[in-house]
Amino acid sequence: MALAALGLTVGASPAAATDWPMYGFNLQRTGENPFESIITPSTVAGLHELWNFDLGAVTVMQPVLAAGVIVNGSRKDLVYMGAEHGDLYAIDVASGTMVWHRNLGSQQTSCDDMPGGIFGVSGSPFLDRANNRMFVVGGNGKMYALDLSTGDTLSGWPVAVTTDPAHEHTYGGININNGIAYAEIASYCDIPPYHGGVVAIDIANQ
Repeated sequence: MALAALGLTVGASPAAATDWPMYGFNLQRTGENPFESIITPSTVAGLHELWNFDLGAVTVMQPVLAAGVIVNGSRKDLVYMGAEHGDLYAIDVASGTMVWHRNLGSQQTSCDDMPGGIFGVSGSPFLDRANNRMFVVGGNGKMYALDLSTGDTLSGWPVAVTTDPAHEHTYGGININNGIAYAEIASYCDIPPYHGGVVAIDIANQ
């Protein structure tokens, strides 16, 4: 499956001025960017493909975007996207080229909700711009804190969200409030044994 970028002919590149830092844009998951000023009812018909990027596998994740990330001394707008073979990519919004790539693990299951029964990075990351990091759960059942610029794993991470990733998976996007990261776990096709739930991780003291 490919990630595609759409744009309007309004400038030299599809530069972003505002982050889309989590699933649904905000903690309330409204899906509305109140700062959007270019895409309007009168301009939406002019949207066209600017580039596409092959993710190597199916994806169910909503991408997140960070504007003005420092990469090798230059500011870049980066979109972060995961796929079900466990891959997570940072992609340059202007060019559609890969800036960095990590594999965070996947699980081979008998659940046919995903092609081949393979589950990887399903839930959207959460961007912590103040500390230039993101939080994301891999197919190995662990939550990672990654550097936005390089994809490097930060000290003290990853942390287990589930001790049974063969039966439990994180599908939803991470949410963070007051220094606590929340991730959910659920089954693959209701195949036992599993325990659905919400896991809270204190990122302030991790």
